Amino acid sequence: SHDIRAVGARFDTPAATTGATTARCLIYVTPDAERTMCTFLGASTQLEPDDLDLSMVSDTKVLYLEGYLWDSPAAKRAFIAAAEACRAANGQVALSLSDGFCVDRHRDSFLDLVNGHVDVLFANEVEIKSLYQTDDFDAALESVRGSCSVIAITRGSQGSVVMSGDQRWDIGIVGLGELIDTTGAGDLYAGGFLHGYTQGESLERCGKLGAICAGQIVTQLGARPQVSLQELVSTHLSREAPSPIVHRPVKPSPANTTTRGCRSCATPQALAEASRGNQPLFSSEVAPHHPSGSPPPRH
Repeated sequence: SHDIRAVGARFDTPAATTGATTARCLIYVTPDAERTMCTFLGASTQLEPDDLDLSMVSDTKVLYLEGYLWDSPAAKRAFIAAAEACRAANGQVALSLSDGFCVDRHRDSFLDLVNGHVDVLFANEVEIKSLYQTDDFDAALESVRGSCSVIAITRGSQGSVVMSGDQRWDIGIVGLGELIDTTGAGDLYAGGFLHGYTQGESLERCGKLGAICAGQIVTQLGARPQVSLQELVSTHLSREAPSPIVHRPVKPSPANTTTRGCRSCATPQALAEASRGNQPLFSSEVAPHHPSGSPPPRH
């Protein structure tokens, strides 16, 4: 918990006194930078609706959910309860499919979740093809198009694809060094993307932010950046003109209001070391909302 709080994330969950221990994961990384995970989900599988702080959920711009817990019936109920509370308060729900094998086991319920409760969907190529039972990537894109307001699909060395309605942006990779370890690449992509999204950046720029963060993490062992992501972003995007605010993924609130923003929902991996610059990458002070802005419509 110290590491989570040290980067500015709010973490109020008390330690369990009974039941399973904290989750852990052993990762074997091969010379080609691929990784194999042996994961013990531990106490996280016992997450239930009663464990949720719905006041925090309702005060969240974007609630980020991980598909890893979908094996647990209780966690499924907690997912739905959190998603409904967030959207009832005019927030948005982001979901990472997380694991192709989990998608295989629970395809129908994942489809119901994506179609009924999710605004922003993250997946990799394997996961999205598994969800729609096809070996054709373009066919999978056509199937998922319109199910959520925003869809971001990562493709490893082929970059990523971002879609919203009839629009599509193909985002290239950002090579920042030798490929060493792909652990955390998806988490860092989602973290960078959601940072831009909650700040009202264009979806294309959100994809570029994700690509920069993912491009850095694969050049080191482990999923906690050892350099300043803020400085990396500043260096790589400094020559680009600021993107227009083309969407507003946040609920209306009074100007100059202090809010938890995405700190209450972003993953520790995506937040780790993000605040080493002069200002934190995820700021606790949110700029006044654009008077004419509103969340993008669901399609």
